[in-house]
Amino acid sequence: MDFFSLVKTIYNRIPNINVDDIKDLQRLFAKENKMKDLPSKSQILQCYFSAVESGKLERKKEFESLLRKRAVRSLS
Repeated sequence: MDFFSLVKTIYNRIPNINVDDIKDLQRLFAKENKMKDLPSKSQILQCYFSAVESGKLERKKEFESLLRKRAVRSLS
């Protein structure tokens, strides 16, 4: 499965996108492509790095950090 359209959508919305928006875009992409599961952030990052290597996209640190963030659980 090629996730480039999803990567490009997220890429073009930086810096005006947050984690919740990404989750919504993942759901929409999965629905449009009739996928059982949502595309994972690691799959999206892998496609992004391939696009950067091939010269389709320029590297953006914001994109990488946004997809690498993890939710922090409270200690309570």
